[in-house]
Amino acid sequence: MSKQANNSVAVAGIGSMGKKLVELLKLEYNLTIWNRTRSRIPDFDGVQIAATAAEAFHQGAIVIICVHDYTAVKQVFDSLPHHTNLDGKLIVNFTTISPAEAKELETTFSQHGAIFINGALQVAPDQMGLPETTILLSGDRSGYDRLTSLLSVLGGNLRYLGEDISLSSVGDLAMLTWFYGSYFGMIHAVELSKRSGLSLKSFSDLLAEVAPGFIAFMQHQVQTIEKDDFTITQSPLSISVPAVHRINDSLLEKGIHSDMWASILGLFHNAEKANLVNQELAAIVKVIGNK
Repeated sequence: MSKQANNSVAVAGIGSMGKKLVELLKLEYNLTIWNRTRSRIPDFDGVQIAATAAEAFHQGAIVIICVHDYTAVKQVFDSLPHHTNLDGKLIVNFTTISPAEAKELETTFSQHGAIFINGALQVAPDQMGLPETTILLSGDRSGYDRLTSLLSVLGGNLRYLGEDISLSSVGDLAMLTWFYGSYFGMIHAVELSKRSGLSLKSFSDLLAEVAPGFIAFMQHQVQTIEKDDFTITQSPLSISVPAVHRINDSLLEKGIHSDMWASILGLFHNAEKANLVNQELAAIVKVIGNK
């Protein structure tokens, strides 16, 4: 396979995700890689190893940063000599950072002539490079358009969210919020199943069978909130109050930690006080959002 002409790429940060990025890109691009601890770099055929971050930045027209956190990204930037020329370079950040940190990095790099694109990888390393691999991206539109060929090597579902650099981090936080909320609900459900005689195999099968319907329901609830019309269409808030009571009571009965559900129940009690029970379930957003 011939490599992309006139597209030299540098990757800064060769952790587990950085290694996967290199494996996917090295067949199609001229790669220079750098890692703070050189001894941790695996043997890659046809890849140039830079002695410093500055050397990697110099070699790459496109520079991908995939390090531990925002502080590490700043340390990489601060290690560059003041005369380092970043004019016209595309800097792609795949480090997990906050929306505010994304804005700060865009300012930092743009002040030195670079175009900064922020990305959020939505999968683990082993799931990279697949048609269904989702990557959230935001920043300069023309910069993003120049990157699409490279990004398509990394994943098939590229979601450009807009020129506001923070949007990919916002999307990442939104997905993580949904994930951890669902995950802890799943863990409580596992314990409830175990202690009530339902096999985990049966629970796992039910999860796979019921989840698609739940996703469709959640999408409907999001659309309800977007329209700001809480007329009952699918699920009255009133029926969720006793349902959450049953969950909380059942967990307590089985000796399972239920503070999370007590908190959720408190939100529903607040919804009752606000006379929201005769609206669609999505009206709970008025309590959570303090509307």
